[in-house]
Amino acid sequence: MSPSIPPTPADLERLAGLLRHDLTGAEIAVVPSAYSTDPRGAVRVRLGRRAFLDLADDGASWFVAGLWADQGGETPPGERRREFLAVPLQAEAPVVATAVVASVWRWVEAIGAHEADAPFTRTSRSAPPAIPGPAVFGAPAPAPYATAPAPSATAPAPSATSAVAPHAPTPTQYASYASTVPGSTWSAPSARPPRRRRGLLIGGLVAAGLLVLAGGTAAAVAVAHSAAELASASTSPGGGSGTTGGAPETSGGVPDTSAFDLEVGDCFAFGLGDATGSGDVEDVDLQSCDDEHDNETYLVFDAPDSSWPGKEALWDDADKGCYAEFESFVGIPWDDSVADFGYLTPTEQSWSEGDREVLCYAFIDGDTSPGTLEDYGY
Repeated sequence: MSPSIPPTPADLERLAGLLRHDLTGAEIAVVPSAYSTDPRGAVRVRLGRRAFLDLADDGASWFVAGLWADQGGETPPGERRREFLAVPLQAEAPVVATAVVASVWRWVEAIGAHEADAPFTRTSRSAPPAIPGPAVFGAPAPAPYATAPAPSATAPAPSATSAVAPHAPTPTQYASYASTVPGSTWSAPSARPPRRRRGLLIGGLVAAGLLVLAGGTAAAVAVAHSAAELASASTSPGGGSGTTGGAPETSGGVPDTSAFDLEVGDCFAFGLGDATGSGDVEDVDLQSCDDEHDNETYLVFDAPDSSWPGKEALWDDADKGCYAEFESFVGIPWDDSVADFGYLTPTEQSWSEGDREVLCYAFIDGDTSPGTLEDYGY
């Protein structure tokens, strides 16, 4: 983003993607901006059943603004409390996203467990209404919004540049109120969870002749099979996500395609037999990349020829190799991307038979949209 140039729709979409990555499960969308006369947008994060936080700009720096919204309308823009992030417009997108995530947790803590909803609470409840459509963005706030709890005695008076309506949530307004909610089990973390580390490996025993699925979840799921079926196995964290990399989210495709037949450019899903997280992969469901799909093969390379290096050393080599080529495929460094990667490696027995092939695949967790991730840029 260049100085003095408003964020483009592509800038906002990238920020939304980064926030979806850092705030897993949160509902986030790019919406028309209510904070400028210029035709630009804002990124809206749903904090709860009717509480939202907008990321927008004033032409010089980024700010967030809290509001109530439902199908009846939303807090008027002039009555929303703004929190400036002290981040200039020209700041890199990951810097902006980090500032927003920190602010999100402050606002979640302020509105309390009675308003905040998954993924910001530890309790499970039904999904609240979806973000209102553009048709109600300009609607006046309905009367019920004016009956929110009164601010605490220590809440600061609103400034001329930061007007606060009785129904406009602020980080300080509900601080004492939220702490008195009966039965509250929610607590905000001191910092957002770090992204998984490459190279953190958990061992797994695999059946002869199968490939090893290396996923990226920190907690591996082990599934035991009888000796007549498969050896016991576990999924080992590597460079990708074991969730999308293990469970098929799409239908269709060509089932029972040998994983050994996958080539660069092939899209696929792991079959139902592999969705258990066992770490054993023999067949996959081949999918068209032009249709909804789970994973996309972007690199196949041979591991260094030697005696069996051990599964952890092999996974480490695979992780490094897939990571090294990720940016050239997606068009952005892995650390900045909303996309992720995983890999398939030989087993000890197939290694003894001369197999050295490592396959790298890219995916976006929870996103099965049609189209390639090549030069995706996010």
